[in-house]
Amino acid sequence: MQQYPQSAVSSEADGRDLVAEVRRQFRGIPFKWAPFVSAGPIVLAAELGDEVRDASVRLIDLVHRAVRSLAGTPVARHRKLNLDPELEVLYKDTDFEDRYAAVISRPDVVLTEEGWKFVELNACAGVGGPTWVHLFNDVWSRTLPSDLLQGLRLERPFEARNAMLRRVAKELEVDPRVAVIGCAEYMKLPTLRYYEVEIEEMRRAGIESEYFEPEQFVQVSTGNGPGSLFPLGLQRCVPQEWLENGRDLAPLEAMRNTGTTVLASQSSYQLSSKAVLAMLSVGQDWMTDDDREFVERYVPWSRELVESVVDFHGESWKLSQLVRAGQDCFVLKRTDSNRGNGVFMGSEMDPVAWRALLHDAFASGAWVVQERVTSQRIPVSLVEPGSGRVIETEAPTVFGPVVIDGELAGCMARFDVANSNDVISFDKTHVLMNSVAWSTR
Repeated sequence: MQQYPQSAVSSEADGRDLVAEVRRQFRGIPFKWAPFVSAGPIVLAAELGDEVRDASVRLIDLVHRAVRSLAGTPVARHRKLNLDPELEVLYKDTDFEDRYAAVISRPDVVLTEEGWKFVELNACAGVGGPTWVHLFNDVWSRTLPSDLLQGLRLERPFEARNAMLRRVAKELEVDPRVAVIGCAEYMKLPTLRYYEVEIEEMRRAGIESEYFEPEQFVQVSTGNGPGSLFPLGLQRCVPQEWLENGRDLAPLEAMRNTGTTVLASQSSYQLSSKAVLAMLSVGQDWMTDDDREFVERYVPWSRELVESVVDFHGESWKLSQLVRAGQDCFVLKRTDSNRGNGVFMGSEMDPVAWRALLHDAFASGAWVVQERVTSQRIPVSLVEPGSGRVIETEAPTVFGPVVIDGELAGCMARFDVANSNDVISFDKTHVLMNSVAWSTR
């Protein structure tokens, strides 16, 4: 991989100054200060950025088409995807659901030796990414040398999201006043800064905005007439995670009946189902030859975990035999999993445990198997928070291009400094976050 200069640090004193700036930007936001802090953005060639932008936009369109092909109504599609029945009360009419399902998304994509490979798609207003990219890019804009900055493209996700909100407001013929409806309580955030950052950016763009917990939003909106305060709402919590934290769905249902248009639509969560990538990998009747070639190039071989005869790299297999025999080649994923939960890499499991997991997964009908892809070792610059010492290394990385209203609005990255070859989830102590800059030189 071509190396690009990326560090904002030329001395240990610079390193300590950088850490101080990161602390300032991420104050009040949970952040890992050990063992390292990024010393600059991850820098990749502009051509790779253009490719992942175009591929992300096309994949999102294909996923959305695949979901719509399942059935004529959102609830019927929900059932086809075996999603939690409790969530069915959150759907609105089909036109609304389809129009606003894909306005905000973040695929997970790995840069392999063969190129970009999309392993998941996350869609909804609650996806992680925009805030992290905004804060990191602000740090790099303040700390990188000017001559280096001139050769980099750093996107601004909240500018793109503000443009999307203005478009939707104009489409609905309402004022661009936006309630940010979050879940600071169950996320155990020490302050509201995680949400205040985006609210400040909206206000700076002339969009009136305020933060609410769902219960608070319902109470305030009901007391002042349906939707009179905020015609638009950004639901910054994921209903499935809300349920898994033991919360009652009633506030999320009630806020959809206040007159406020809540984005993204609940159908966005259908786009996130791992089963949809498996549908595309198998191929659908409505897909063109070009669609199939695109999926074969960019999506790892994936299948829903139901007993069937499958073709794997030109050989015919009974699926259960294939995933047992090729344990090291596959990853099992629960179709509705989030944040790396319900994801198991065969290469990291004991064979007995793998077979037991397969038995349960086949029985449940709510799992997919995906061919494992291996990340290139991506160059990263790190600084030790205490000493300011800079370390140049390489790490397996998962990229998260933020796509808003069909446009690339920044890219985050999470990388494994322990090189553990495990699931690269931010919940793991050795996985760090950063943003991506695209080199224009």
